[in-house]
Amino acid sequence: MGDLTATPSDNTYDTAYARIQSLQPAALTLSTVSGNKQVIAANGSLPQPVVVRAADINNLFYPGARVQAVANAGGSVTPEVGITDATGHVSFQWTPGSAGQLHVFLEGTSPASGLGITALPPTSINSAGIVNAASFVTGISPGGLATIYGTTLAGGAVAWANAPWPIDLGNVQVLVNNEPSQLLYVSDGQINFMVPGDLVPGTATLTILTGAGTSASIEVPVSATAPGIFFDAASNFGAILNAGTSQTTQQKPAARGQFIEIYCTGLGAVKQDSTGLSATVVRPQVSIANIPAAVKFSGLAPLFGGGLYQVNVQVPQDAPAGTQPLILNINGVASNTVKVAVK
Repeated sequence: MGDLTATPSDNTYDTAYARIQSLQPAALTLSTVSGNKQVIAANGSLPQPVVVRAADINNLFYPGARVQAVANAGGSVTPEVGITDATGHVSFQWTPGSAGQLHVFLEGTSPASGLGITALPPTSINSAGIVNAASFVTGISPGGLATIYGTTLAGGAVAWANAPWPIDLGNVQVLVNNEPSQLLYVSDGQINFMVPGDLVPGTATLTILTGAGTSASIEVPVSATAPGIFFDAASNFGAILNAGTSQTTQQKPAARGQFIEIYCTGLGAVKQDSTGLSATVVRPQVSIANIPAAVKFSGLAPLFGGGLYQVNVQVPQDAPAGTQPLILNINGVASNTVKVAVK
């Protein structure tokens, strides 16, 4: 605390008095202006500096504050102590190396009271990381739902979409043979997307473009059909509902002769049927406990937005009671086996 006096050189003005308070470092706060969650380049550097701002309790910028920066093992930062400028800003050039944390704090305070700045590893796709979204089997099929696993796939973004699915979500795009795919969910570790329906079976090049300006590409096998049934990972019960209800057969076992709805993906091409629904060109076969079940409908699930297929089947009259295996086959390609409950 100090007093400031301003005395005029003549008698035209009165003498002015002010009391100036100099805050201790603990009374200031730091905030990140830019540079957090950048993607590490191949040489271990970052494209932009890390810029932080010091402010007082009234959120007014605070010049002259000494700010310390400490990189964790494997990294370096310049300067190690910076002084905020007239706008309260201070800049650091950080080279994370293989590490990804920088601690920035006001000198004289604990590092825990400051900011944690994160650097993201380079964008990459797991070697077997493009799979059927239901069965998790490697490969994709036209019009099906698929999942990508990797690192920094979204440049730090996390976003969900509603139907109709966009082709840009969280500033992320997925291109299959340079054709944009519709996106359902994006994050650094996982992307869920719908494969373009006009994709030709064989091998396709899949490329991810992130909002951070990074990208990654990989070759992925494409099959005309790649059936996968959605299921609960904890119990392996399939996403199978008692027809016309929201109850799964795990919640309420299906009776013999009753219809059930199987929710799956990867059943291939569809065409409009006489009722106006999008039915699969090829009708799958379904068995419960190795007993064929009559398929009454196979096509895109209404109102979902594409990629999700619904197969309506009738539980065989001679199906045994209890928890039974259910499998779907189309074009000679079998789905994953899931559980269904029969009473």
